[in-house]
Amino acid sequence: MNEQIAIYGIKFACKKLNILEPVIEFYENFESHQHITSMYLPESNTIIFNRKWVDEAEISEVLLVSFHESRHAYQKRQIDLLNSGMNYDEVKKNICIWDTEFKCYSQPKSDGIDIEYLNQEIEKDAVDFSNRLLNEINDK
Repeated sequence: MNEQIAIYGIKFACKKLNILEPVIEFYENFESHQHITSMYLPESNTIIFNRKWVDEAEISEVLLVSFHESRHAYQKRQIDLLNSGMNYDEVKKNICIWDTEFKCYSQPKSDGIDIEYLNQEIEKDAVDFSNRLLNEINDK
């Protein structure tokens, strides 16, 4: 059931963000990265979930993570629009920072709070977006 919640969360967020839905996959093989709930792969526009985590998580956590990863897909879309000379929706400076951070991404570490990871603008933006969207749903 939680897999359907994750898919719904991505569909909902992508509709809000006015982007096409990325590919969605659920992987079993996260043994060496059990701390990772999900990730966005910009080169293939794919969101992958740790199936074990999804199965055990609370619905609100699954939605929050779905929204977060969808925001990364949005960030990548903004980068692509800027780089192709098309109209984009965000401040150019922010898109340029996202582009740099995607290219030099700092993966989260498994041992506690990872300040370097959390201080990336792409992560701050995705956390802010996902919290706002979850609050919006909760307020209805």
